[in-house]
Amino acid sequence: ASMFVPGLGVPRDDVDPETPSATPTYQAPQPVDWNARLAQASSLPKAELLQAYLGAARAANDSNDLGAARRHAQAAWDLAQNLTPRDPARLDALEELAAVAEQDAERQGYLRRIVADLDPPAGVERLRVAQAKEQLAYSEADASARVALLQDAVALRAAATAPHDRSLQVVQHTLARALDADAKVDQALD
Repeated sequence: ASMFVPGLGVPRDDVDPETPSATPTYQAPQPVDWNARLAQASSLPKAELLQAYLGAARAANDSNDLGAARRHAQAAWDLAQNLTPRDPARLDALEELAAVAEQDAERQGYLRRIVADLDPPAGVERLRVAQAKEQLAYSEADASARVALLQDAVALRAAATAPHDRSLQVVQHTLARALDADAKVDQALD
């Protein structure tokens, strides 16, 4: 009987309740043990070995084992360097080398190589070049050069993403701050 209207009953539900086994459950993917993959290096095809070295480099970098990250990134590059300049795996290796570089000049060299290898960038390559230029801008001492790098990055992201993409907005904000700083430098020199 209904507790709101005396005398009215609630009809029985004719749908069978779901069994627990029928309810989908989310299972997080198991993390890859890159060291175990590398232990099988002799049996892996070159492309899989390259991916294993890249994965191991990222995992080591994430756990702040920079020595291992550098070794794995260099091993990945040794496999990738003879691929065509636009090959995504080759670019992944260069990006990983830049991420674990000890010296800023070394990091900039890898990033400049990505920019040069993808000149002119097309399609999703624009995002890689934009990211490389953004990273180059962060360590650029010359304010005008920093602005130019960020302007390029904004143009590349704008061509490759939606107008309200968060990464585009972040770079636009960074560019605005760089333009403001550049104007202050110019004012100080007048």
